[in-house]
Amino acid sequence: GWKFAIVSFETQPVWLHQCVIVSLLSGKPYSLQREDHMTDDELRYWCDKIKGHFFFHTIPYEARTIENVLAMVRETYDKQPFDALLVDPFSELKLSAVTRGTSLEILQNALSAIRAFTYTTQTHSWVICHPTKEPIEARGKRSDRVIDLQDISGGRLFQNVGDVGITIHRHNKGESGDHTEVFVKIRISTIDLH
Repeated sequence: GWKFAIVSFETQPVWLHQCVIVSLLSGKPYSLQREDHMTDDELRYWCDKIKGHFFFHTIPYEARTIENVLAMVRETYDKQPFDALLVDPFSELKLSAVTRGTSLEILQNALSAIRAFTYTTQTHSWVICHPTKEPIEARGKRSDRVIDLQDISGGRLFQNVGDVGITIHRHNKGESGDHTEVFVKIRISTIDLH
């Protein structure tokens, strides 16, 4: 029953993102290229089912600042409250022209703005970040070292500002023994519960 505001710069246009979601929910591909794809009736059914649960935001390239993103989703929230915000990927946001300081200070301000939005609206926010680069062993083979928040540009800030950090590591991608691990880091609160 949750409602999500989605700002995805990677899965565009919006109808494609909707198709990905209904494909996940239905367990069937939406692509006509696949033999076992959804029928038109099934596609309509699932599209109707997700209406009112996902609010997709398209933001022009030149307007991709955290201020614009949060203003747009705040407008949505004021009309139709939602439970969670997803920004994917964070690296597609442009550094704000109005904020002065180093890139780390600007990054910290952006993360703090998202956190403030989360607290004032009592929602959850997920910020998807990609590592700066995959770890590579000396001989050019993939390393089995687990990627963590430190592998994101400005990773220490993500680790210190976020309440929870989740990293996903895929071992032996496409090979025998292929499997995925999920690692969760929770920032310890200093609140005294007594």
